[in-house]
Amino acid sequence: MGRVDPHYSNAPIALAGADVTNWALAYGVGVLANLSRNETRGTALALRGEIYGLVSASTEPPNGDHLSDTIAGIGLQYHWGAPVAAPAPVAPPVVGDADGDGVNDNLDKCPGTPAGTAVDANGCELDSDGDGVVDRLDKCPGTPAGAKVDANGCELDSDRDGVVDRIDQCPNTPAGDKVDEVGCSFSLRLEVFFDTDSATIKPESFPDLDRAVSLMQTNARLFGTVEGHTDDRGSAAYNQKLSQRRAESVRQYLVDKGVPADRLEAVGRGESQPVADNATAEGRSQNRRVLLVRTNR
Repeated sequence: MGRVDPHYSNAPIALAGADVTNWALAYGVGVLANLSRNETRGTALALRGEIYGLVSASTEPPNGDHLSDTIAGIGLQYHWGAPVAAPAPVAPPVVGDADGDGVNDNLDKCPGTPAGTAVDANGCELDSDGDGVVDRLDKCPGTPAGAKVDANGCELDSDRDGVVDRIDQCPNTPAGDKVDEVGCSFSLRLEVFFDTDSATIKPESFPDLDRAVSLMQTNARLFGTVEGHTDDRGSAAYNQKLSQRRAESVRQYLVDKGVPADRLEAVGRGESQPVADNATAEGRSQNRRVLLVRTNR
């Protein structure tokens, strides 16, 4: 802070017939520098420095007169006064918990949680097995990581054979088939067509036989017996030989398509194991069949 206070006077003074001129100049400069300040106590310490003086002159004959006077000073200035009151603390805004789950609304990433539901730090319902279905709705807790589940949190069983997709080695098992622990049928009825008194496979049988090939190739644990069956027309001995030839024909087709030969055998059952009444055309049709039966080795 500085201060300059000039005072100037220049006025002629008449003395006994002579012209006399007098003038004077007063000056001052000051500096105030704060060293410390405590608003709470209302005190301050500052360094003060200043220079001030007076210069005057007169033209009074014969020689006139000139006067100069300068004063410099330095010192400390201490100020005290009423303390400045600290601002009153501002109370934080009150944040609610609308769904009552123990997580404030400003942090709750899952508002509207049902009452009484256990939640995590974000206010979201717990999903202990990480399957995407919250514990409150999960009917199959403890699902293995990565398993696909339905809306109830239970693993999918697309072919409804009682073996979940994650371990089912034979998907799309026909409805009602009895299956093993990996979802594979114990027996597979093959739609195989032959001409009368022939063991030559007709072309319309190929799609169903190719399905059996795919099953065997994708499940290296499967071993099977190709069973041939007939109705009761003709002699039992003849039917036995015919069923054997047909079973061997089907086995050879599967082997030719890539199924290892040591995983298959062929057995003719003849007319000994009917599944329907041979007295009707429909019954005899059901009895003329070829089965791929699962065997354990």
